[in-house]
Amino acid sequence: MLSVNIYSQLVKHIPKGIVVFWARFYVLTSFITKTYGEAGVGFTGRFTFPDFIATIGLIILIGKKFTLPRITAAIIMIFAFLAGAFYSLSAYATLFEVLIHFFLLLSVVLMYNAYRNNICLLIQDVATVTIIASVIGLLDFFGGGFGLPRIFSGRADGEVVSGFRNAGQAGAYILVCLTILIPVVFSDISNLFTPRQKRLITIGIIVGGLFLLSTAKIAAYIGVVFGFLFFNIFRRRVLPLIFTLVFGVVGYFVYDNLESFSTALNNRVKEKVRTRVTENINGEKDPTKEGFLADNYGMAMSAFKINPYTGTGLGAFAGNYKRYEVHSTYFKMLGETGIIGIIGYCVFIYFFIGQLRSFKKYPTYGGKILNPFADYLKNMWPFILGCFISWTYTYHLRKREFWILCTIVILCNLYAKFYEYSKKDAGKYLLPESISN
Repeated sequence: MLSVNIYSQLVKHIPKGIVVFWARFYVLTSFITKTYGEAGVGFTGRFTFPDFIATIGLIILIGKKFTLPRITAAIIMIFAFLAGAFYSLSAYATLFEVLIHFFLLLSVVLMYNAYRNNICLLIQDVATVTIIASVIGLLDFFGGGFGLPRIFSGRADGEVVSGFRNAGQAGAYILVCLTILIPVVFSDISNLFTPRQKRLITIGIIVGGLFLLSTAKIAAYIGVVFGFLFFNIFRRRVLPLIFTLVFGVVGYFVYDNLESFSTALNNRVKEKVRTRVTENINGEKDPTKEGFLADNYGMAMSAFKINPYTGTGLGAFAGNYKRYEVHSTYFKMLGETGIIGIIGYCVFIYFFIGQLRSFKKYPTYGGKILNPFADYLKNMWPFILGCFISWTYTYHLRKREFWILCTIVILCNLYAKFYEYSKKDAGKYLLPESISN
């Protein structure tokens, strides 16, 4: 009891701005996924520098007055995952995975309270970290030829990784960052940003796009392509089409001339495209060879059939069925969490999509949503659909960038409600503590 009182007294005198500092530090370092120990092995194999930053921020936040965002659906999902621990093939692995997911949920609480009065700052920080991660990754890769030291160690020949453990993580991260940044350009929310912030967002989109291409993450490529496809189908306007064409032409030009930049990178990217896309489209894939993905997904189905209610237990697939975890959000839910986990996941996704689709309830004029925050969500929606397609291959619930995206969506809903409530200049108000969620 004495220690609690001492803690309360210490935290009480820390300015609330310190919480904002640690939350921003967390977002700006969120691209670092390299661990202190061997990846995936024990606590040090999962703990990263941004986790340390978030922990400090949460310790300070807990000692102060804070607001809980609407995260009930996420808590239901985590409890559904926790239920699998009782029948898990590795109770320790499942409990550890659930703890990681819960910690990521707490990071939403930290970011929500830090950015609650300035959503533009959060989007600005996403643009900034996109630039930082991309520039570091490209400099680390190409700088070696000029004798420049690496900031982060490499992993394989031709792989551009930045602060990530592998290029796959880098591609998945940048996909979500672009999902956040691109809609700003076409939304009325852009009017709330300063010229400097707009430049940061533009640079983030350009540099992030180049970095994404260099990662050879095919699932991320597919997510971007479908995002733009849905965006043009939904919008049916000239400006989005021009933006898409320019983005596509620049991307194709860089792709077609990769060898002039780096032979190793060119070989890696084009080999990935050939084996993952071209051979499947042209029917050149050898049907007698099952391949990693088919084998991985097949074992997930087997795990579900053996225990359809809870699967192997979250995190217990690797090491019991295969060396690696299931490489798909949806098959992972099936094989590792079973029916109970799938229900929990569906509850959460229903809430998430509901928050996104809330733009439909706001007034329009000539087909244009008059609320800038709802307009932003409307323009983000097609890119989110692209992400859902990409997540067929990657697991998004354990990614920091996904929870940053969730925070932005939740805050946008809060701002949209308050905008309707105030009917004042949305760029100059501060959200009062009394505004309800």
